[in-house]
Amino acid sequence: MMSINSILYLLSSAIVVSFSVAWIAALTQWLLLKALSAVDKGNLSRRSSKFWFTLGVLPLSLGGFLILFSVVFACLTSASYLYDHCLEHQGHPHLCFSHIAHNLPGGVIFWGILSLALVMTFVSGARVYRQKLFTRRLVADAMLSQSLSNDHGQISVLPSALPAAFTAGLFAPRPYLTFAAMGKLSQEEMSIVLSHELEHARNKDPLRMLLLQFCESWLPGARLIRRSWEMRREVECDSASIRSGFKPTQVAQTILKLQEALTTFGTRGTVVSYSPRDTRSLKYRVQSLLSAGTKETPSGHPVLWVAMTIFVTLLFGHDPIHHILESFLGWLS
Repeated sequence: MMSINSILYLLSSAIVVSFSVAWIAALTQWLLLKALSAVDKGNLSRRSSKFWFTLGVLPLSLGGFLILFSVVFACLTSASYLYDHCLEHQGHPHLCFSHIAHNLPGGVIFWGILSLALVMTFVSGARVYRQKLFTRRLVADAMLSQSLSNDHGQISVLPSALPAAFTAGLFAPRPYLTFAAMGKLSQEEMSIVLSHELEHARNKDPLRMLLLQFCESWLPGARLIRRSWEMRREVECDSASIRSGFKPTQVAQTILKLQEALTTFGTRGTVVSYSPRDTRSLKYRVQSLLSAGTKETPSGHPVLWVAMTIFVTLLFGHDPIHHILESFLGWLS
């Protein structure tokens, strides 16, 4: 069986490898997006929110997979279900990092990356926790309204003087509307807002935003992906309002009516706000409504996800690359 010391080295090595791969994958992804944007920005901007969300969580998924794989492989090896590859060439690193942890310069790099990964995880987790607390306090005084429950569903009303609408809640999201917004909008316009927010709730968009915000705290290029996801998601939810029977011009007018609402709800909590965050987002949504109407955008999983999966497989499975990395670790030790 594995000793406590071996388990600690295993977990430390898994964190170092997963953090490094996730960060390198995010950096590579960001550079590829920059190159593609320079070649054909228009086509890239029309990609669906599924495309952008997949890109956003891809590095995090790769890192999590590597940690899970390392732990499962080590447990099976310890139980003698798998052969311990490290015994074949004793003293060779084999990407486990325990051989270099106490030597220079490898030890400094190892413990430096591990410390950075733990600090970034703590900072990102604390930020997400603060946003969750703010959201909980924000909706604590909400009251369920039956006035809009006839055709489109129910909405919760907040006693606020700020005219705003948004969706909040991670696993059971609900749409919210303030008293000020209800007084500003007509019954038809409130139905437009509700159909839009219900689309956010059905897809659990606040949870998706939380994951993207977590990645944004420590991965390069994640902020660009999160903003692109937000813009495309808002356009797709506007299309849901059109599918409910409203005209594109009606939806655009409703957006402009609530544009004066501040973005406090969206920037401090895990909520998806109806009001655009900036002038660029407002212009994009209105132009998409007036030019495309109910036109669907491309969806599906991006080719980059497949490319990144192949990259990681080659990195750890292809013998020449595998042994080059092992030789590098051996040099560090």
